[in-house]
Amino acid sequence: MYHFIIISVVCFILSTLSLGADDFSGSYNWPLKLKKQFSSGFGDARPGRFHMGVDIRTSGKEGAMVFAPEDGYVYRIKTSYGGYGKGLYLRGKSGRLYVFGHLQKYNWDIGTYLQKRQIESKRYFQDIYLDKSEIQVKKGDFIARTGQTGAGAPHLHFEIRNKNGIPINPLYFPVKFSDRTAPAFEAIWINYVDNKRLFDDGLREKKLSPVRVNKTRRFIIADTIVVHGECAIQAAISDYLAKGSFKLGPSRIKLFIDDSLYHEVDYRQIPYEENLYSILDKDLHPSKKELFKRVYNLYRKPGNLFSGYNSSKAGNGTYSSDADGLHNVYIEATDAFNNTSSLRFSFYYLNTEDILLPFNRATLSDSLLRFQFVSPETSSLFDSVVMYHPDNDSLPIRVFPEITMTATAIELTGDFSQWTNYMLSFYKNEMAYPPYLFSTERATPLGQAASVFTTYSIRDGGILVNSLTADPEINWLMAEVSEDTENKRLFFTNTGNNSFSLFFTPEKDSEILRSIIIRGPVGYRPDTLHLNVHIVRSGEEASLSLRSGVELFFESHDLFDDALLAVYDTIMESPQSGEFIYGPYVIGPEAYDFADWAQLETDIGDAANPEKCGLYVYSEKKGWLWAGGEYDPATGLLRSKLGGTGIIAVISDTVAPRILDLNITDGRAIKISHPEITFRLDDELSAIENDLNFNVSIDNKWLSPEYDPERKTFRSKTYWRLSPGRHTLIIEITDRCGNKFSHQSKFRVRAKPGP
Repeated sequence: MYHFIIISVVCFILSTLSLGADDFSGSYNWPLKLKKQFSSGFGDARPGRFHMGVDIRTSGKEGAMVFAPEDGYVYRIKTSYGGYGKGLYLRGKSGRLYVFGHLQKYNWDIGTYLQKRQIESKRYFQDIYLDKSEIQVKKGDFIARTGQTGAGAPHLHFEIRNKNGIPINPLYFPVKFSDRTAPAFEAIWINYVDNKRLFDDGLREKKLSPVRVNKTRRFIIADTIVVHGECAIQAAISDYLAKGSFKLGPSRIKLFIDDSLYHEVDYRQIPYEENLYSILDKDLHPSKKELFKRVYNLYRKPGNLFSGYNSSKAGNGTYSSDADGLHNVYIEATDAFNNTSSLRFSFYYLNTEDILLPFNRATLSDSLLRFQFVSPETSSLFDSVVMYHPDNDSLPIRVFPEITMTATAIELTGDFSQWTNYMLSFYKNEMAYPPYLFSTERATPLGQAASVFTTYSIRDGGILVNSLTADPEINWLMAEVSEDTENKRLFFTNTGNNSFSLFFTPEKDSEILRSIIIRGPVGYRPDTLHLNVHIVRSGEEASLSLRSGVELFFESHDLFDDALLAVYDTIMESPQSGEFIYGPYVIGPEAYDFADWAQLETDIGDAANPEKCGLYVYSEKKGWLWAGGEYDPATGLLRSKLGGTGIIAVISDTVAPRILDLNITDGRAIKISHPEITFRLDDELSAIENDLNFNVSIDNKWLSPEYDPERKTFRSKTYWRLSPGRHTLIIEITDRCGNKFSHQSKFRVRAKPGP
């Protein structure tokens, strides 16, 4: 136990020194006078970036007062429809920069300063840097109110950057907050990271379930699994900071194997230039993210240069060995308030080459079994066999220390009358190989009556093939893989229950995987998988022809690692306000992000309205989302940027936006002289790019267009008094494809001008 404590303390001291001596020195005032509840933590994953602050809950309401954390001045004011929405940046006397996002409104001094700039430029969007003499603040001054502009439900995004502009975790300062709850381990995965290994269920990963020890901060996994090749560990870890908070993540994680530090990650500071590594830091695949919000890769994936990692061993956190043996794993997870939990488990490393089932079995009689080899070179792989029943413990284990071996077969003799199902393990020089399940009963005649259901998926830079047969007599399968450079034969692993699995990676000089032909015993009907999987090498320029007239181009820096990409058609209902020009297509694998934007070029010169076309990416929750592009009339090409895989289509949008629930309609009489204009925007496809898409005025006087893209709501309040009498409201909205909506309302102000 003590060796782990010593190692942890040394690593903590070294990591603290690397942050800079004054990064967390001093203190600041908490910006809200509400109960401290959090919805997101520092270092959480966002699409293509880390979350650089903490999100503070505001009980689902807007309007909570925000106060200055320390003396300083307003450094920057930024307003937009996305990102932080209404954002505010304060530079403190300490040199730190405080960032506040998703605000509803600013205090009087800041608000009037911003409004003046907006009116002068007739732009809602602003990005203003101020001199330190313009708007100064004192610690505790009221500076703004919380809101939900930009994104998400009502909350305050709060961020601190050090003197060098690097975001640091706000919770590492002396904050008046009581947290005694340590992080919890929710799940562990052991993943193979080599180019061929599979677990006994035919998958590349094995999930383990941690158990808490007697309500302590200690977790264990009782099961010991066997690992046969280079592997890595993933961990789902959560942390409750306070009652009413959502699950957050730990601030530091350490992985030890046999007392050696294999991987450490520290989220106390994250440079902005390392934002893109968030894609590799956590497993963001929907199959895991839907169940566990944060799944941490406890190793450095190829292309991940995040500076928060540390390891004392080669391999960047992965484990491999030339020797067999039992290995002990110890993981620590620590939150921002130094609450630490631990997890212990073990795995057995068996460094063997997989012996894939290379023969066909025949039951000759109750006293004789014969295993016929598919290829003669496999006849020298075994020198003994162990036979046992998988379900019936009353049947003894049968050991065959001497077996009849020929150039083409193994024969076993004995009483097999009760052995309707059995497992065989094969040995060479006392080295065990994976067991295989057999049945002496034939369910259906082998051949046309035998059906095989086969699927494949792209993962870990390779192809995982899974086959399920209805005939237990089929006890081996072989794949003939067709690549552009060569064809090769690979044997499946028999994973039991009539299931077979195979994982392989393409050859180094291959550019495309064309097909896989699956063959079995004599009489087995071959099954063909048409893949057409493209292989794109990182560090090289590449172009893929997805379809006729559709080309995808990669620069040398667009991928973290070599990628396998598959493209196939899919059937989807056309949008109500547009039509498909190209697609929809599926680019797989699912949820695979590029390191940088690849360029997609689509020939739309023959489309009826090419200037109204754009690239769209489909979201199950939000439908078709605009990804844009620029149309070049000279070439007829639509050039778009693509940041990863998914369902895409080029769609023509010819329908103008419309407004709903306008509060000041034609002929209405109002009693106030500072009316607020509100409505909802209805636009299915191309929607709004920025504030220039709106032109809203009263009596030809510009109104600042404040718009929420998530809720699709518009609001704008007059900054001057309307005199009693008739007035004209004009609303003009142009979407990204140039479709224009126009509306005019004549209304009357009945009240006298007043505040």
